Amino acid sequence: MLQLILGLSGTGKTGRILALMKARALAGGQSILVVPEQFSSSAETMVYRTLGDRLGSFVEVYSFTSLAELFLKTFGGVCVPTLTDAARAVAVRRALDVLGDEAQNYHRHRRSTGFCNLCAEAIKELKIAGAAPEDVLRVAGQGTDGEKLRELGLLFAAYEKIIAGSSMDPSDRLTVGAQRMDVSFLKDKEVFIDNFDGFTAPQYRILEKLIQAKQCTVALCCDGMADHDAGMGLFSPVKMTAQRLRRIAGRVGVEVAAPKILKEDLRHKDAPGLLAVSQVLAGDTAENCCAENVYLTPAQNVYAECKAVACRIASLVRNEGYAYKDIAVICRLLDDYDAPVRYEFGLAEIPCFTDRTDTMEHTSVAAFLNAALELLSKGLTTEPLLRLLKTDLCGYTATQIANLENYAYTWRLKAAEWRAPFEKNPSGFGAQMTEEEQHLLQEVNQIREQVVCRVETFLKQAKGKNAAEISRQLYFLLVAFGADQETIRIAQEFEDHGDLARSEAMYRTWDEAMQLLGEMEQLLGQDEVTASEYAELFLLLVRSRDLGHVPETQDAVMLTTADRMRLDSPKICFVLGVSEGQFPKLAGASGLLTHADRDLLVNNGVQMPGGYENRTLLEQMFFYRALTAPSQRLYISYISPESGGAPVSAALSPVMELSVKPDRLEFFELAPTCAAALDLYGSQYRDDTPQTASLAQALAQEQMAVESLAAMNSAAHPAPMKAKDTSAMEKVIGRHLRLSPTRVEQYYRCRFSYFLQYVLKIKPRRRAELSPMESGSLIHYILEQVMRQAGAEFVNMPQEKLLKLADRIADDYVKENMPEASVRFAYLVRRLKRSVGNLLCYLQKEQAQSSFHPMAFEQPIGDGEGAVRPLTLKTPDGHTVQVVGQVDRVDVMCREGRQYVRVVDYKTGSKSFSLDDVYCGLNTQMLLYLFTLCQNETHLENPVAAGVLYLLSDPAPGSVTREQAADIPLYKVDGLVLNDEVVLRGMDKQASGLFVPVSFLKSGAPRTSSKLAHLEKIGNIQRHVEQLVIDMAKELYEGDIRAVPLRNATHCPCDNCDYRAVCRHEDGKDENFVHAPKGVFETSGERNEND
Repeated sequence: MLQLILGLSGTGKTGRILALMKARALAGGQSILVVPEQFSSSAETMVYRTLGDRLGSFVEVYSFTSLAELFLKTFGGVCVPTLTDAARAVAVRRALDVLGDEAQNYHRHRRSTGFCNLCAEAIKELKIAGAAPEDVLRVAGQGTDGEKLRELGLLFAAYEKIIAGSSMDPSDRLTVGAQRMDVSFLKDKEVFIDNFDGFTAPQYRILEKLIQAKQCTVALCCDGMADHDAGMGLFSPVKMTAQRLRRIAGRVGVEVAAPKILKEDLRHKDAPGLLAVSQVLAGDTAENCCAENVYLTPAQNVYAECKAVACRIASLVRNEGYAYKDIAVICRLLDDYDAPVRYEFGLAEIPCFTDRTDTMEHTSVAAFLNAALELLSKGLTTEPLLRLLKTDLCGYTATQIANLENYAYTWRLKAAEWRAPFEKNPSGFGAQMTEEEQHLLQEVNQIREQVVCRVETFLKQAKGKNAAEISRQLYFLLVAFGADQETIRIAQEFEDHGDLARSEAMYRTWDEAMQLLGEMEQLLGQDEVTASEYAELFLLLVRSRDLGHVPETQDAVMLTTADRMRLDSPKICFVLGVSEGQFPKLAGASGLLTHADRDLLVNNGVQMPGGYENRTLLEQMFFYRALTAPSQRLYISYISPESGGAPVSAALSPVMELSVKPDRLEFFELAPTCAAALDLYGSQYRDDTPQTASLAQALAQEQMAVESLAAMNSAAHPAPMKAKDTSAMEKVIGRHLRLSPTRVEQYYRCRFSYFLQYVLKIKPRRRAELSPMESGSLIHYILEQVMRQAGAEFVNMPQEKLLKLADRIADDYVKENMPEASVRFAYLVRRLKRSVGNLLCYLQKEQAQSSFHPMAFEQPIGDGEGAVRPLTLKTPDGHTVQVVGQVDRVDVMCREGRQYVRVVDYKTGSKSFSLDDVYCGLNTQMLLYLFTLCQNETHLENPVAAGVLYLLSDPAPGSVTREQAADIPLYKVDGLVLNDEVVLRGMDKQASGLFVPVSFLKSGAPRTSSKLAHLEKIGNIQRHVEQLVIDMAKELYEGDIRAVPLRNATHCPCDNCDYRAVCRHEDGKDENFVHAPKGVFETSGERNEND
């Protein structure tokens, strides 16, 4: 007999069913309770709570899926594997490949995971409606635009053919279970069905058998059998379900009892406000116009909305004695609220469970398998190999993997280089390896040998094999790296630290991965597939797989969506996001099937559940169930239009006509925990109010908040970056400081960058390539060796012989120091040799006409044989500073008992000399060298500083005509020279302006230029530069490491800084600009001349 129990939400339908089952249990009768899949666990809890341990054994709780599984086990058919949702998507992908151009619209999207999932969902929807491929193809021929529907029908048929004989669609499993079931199974059993609003076609097939039990009781949420709304009322779909059940019962000859209609609202009998809400939402008149314990609150944004919910829940639990399990939070789309709820609930220390979908894509074992498949597809390449090692499943430490990655990064390893022993310097270019570098090379070689051996074995065994063999070899690769044991070790570490959830997750993801490999073998079997095809299908499977999870505690707030909620009598509900078009959700186009497609199918007898009208009414039912779920209080919230949200949902209009008030939290309620208080203070710390002051005072008493509070105060009142422990700084850099001019410039360019690079010695990763730094070293070396080996013959050496000498020196240097064999590298070396050849020819011309002649190349300043004694200075607090380095070239001209000294530097790229830069601490290198030589070089008699020259060794070509190019010098000279006609003519005999950074008048006199300086001005510059060194040392010992870059009009040091990720500098903030007072170095006479 079929017995329908009808009633609105809260009328006690579930309670009536539990009472009937208890009565049967007391009489020794067996009952079957069928509930929705997501409600089965809660239903078992309710049965146990109501019937107890002994009587509960007389009741079996099933979902339709588990019931079908029981039928297959009992009557045969269980051995056929069931496709998961993920496997269904993979089968769709295979079907698209099989169809090829027969489905032109669909086939071109076959590589899209999202599209395959859409197709799988469309097929699922068709199966739920009871449609077959033939039905879809038949209907497609009747539409005006039925090509896409026809292709869906073809895809449906191909899908069915692919899975036939190897697996079963979940919907088919229900159908087969119903077919196999014998009604004798129901002998002496009564069936109870609860918490459904409607049923799918496969479920109806099972219901057709269940109705034939001695008694089948079905509870439905509606106010009776009669539909006075022409199918468009809130409860119209449920009433249609009731009518269909009665027709099925009549068809199989089962008696139909008069429906029992429950009218009294038992859930809300002690909550008149909630009763009023239930009544008006059902279309009735409210008995009470005052909606007590119903709150409607706007919020500024989603996080503010969730914060208010978290704080109210904390207050309810702490002050009113509610348990967390008494409370539910309901939203329409979990993606909108999952992260904000978890964040705010975490701050408030509120345990929360949600049945969100977690895929395997970003788990370690999935990352390992995807990397292995990429190796199988692309061969032994660096990126996937390192990704595989970084999964933490290979047994290597993070340092070992980083060392291997650095070597691969430095030398851009190809497959052949991975297979051969590593022999190059781990630090990059350089002839001699230190002991530390040799040890590092030995370590990375050992790892390389182990890793490559295992990977090569995998590639050899899996290459060109079928899908089943690829699956097996992936498993063997996991085992070869010890991934199974590493999984156990990591899980045990989590467990030892009390993190049982993550420990369990490690085991679960491993088991799921093994199951996925099995599903790939099941789906593809002996099919020949390429490695890339297998990888794409496997990734589709991984992305579609839901890991699932279980609550960590029974006492937790439930976060659920309105379409999935099956709540166990919550006392309090928070319904979030009740904005127009969001909840109830606007029934827009959904999935692959359009409204027109669904209407066409419905008109041809296919009962599509996803039609526009059905979905609209279903959304209304979700809304109704959410707002009528609590028994004591209801909190509704939305994002206010003033804050950018949509208006409050029109579906809430009947409720708003009641006297609904907003929920107001006191300020102290916004800080239920120390973490929440810190978060609140962090959002308001700039506000100088009594509330923030009291909050700061309270936080100062909490030990765990002290450090965070200090960080916030520091952020609110930022101070220059400073090394507080100056004694530690002195220990690191030493009491006697040795600086190169490059370091001085770096300090003034950015103190923090200097601190990281030279104090902490943090080294950026460099590739072994012909970078500007390496090019500069090679150019310097070639020039030095050519001029040293040529000696006095340099000026008159034939060009061909000169270039051959330069080429030989360059080749020897590259062979010894730069073992790089790429085509591009060889091209860059050839280009550089041409540039150096041109530069040498230019230097020949310059030397032939110059009275300055090289005295030294690569002249060291510091300690050791042949070195010039360094410039030594003292800081006010007694620290010693020495400036050391190496000068590219030192030239000397002897005149009238004096030796005029100039230093020459070869620069790649562009270099512009500016006294403004010098004043700020930049461009001081050559000046420091010059002053040191004049002061400390013992081989010089009566030395006079003649200037510094920067010769651009590889200038960027300009855009000029051929005629202009003939008149333009190939190399640009920059720098600062002594304003003395003897010196200028000694450098540029013909006053051509080609060899000095100034131009000349027709009379031969130099034009006024900032590149000229009298001796007194040079003396002023010397004193300032030396003071810069002293100030730098003093500030460094005082801990001044401010992240304040020194920029000019076109360039900021941060643009190419290796350490920007550390200081996180923001352009335009905390910057100094290159600027010097007008005429700062000039003598009084020069000022008068300029004026």
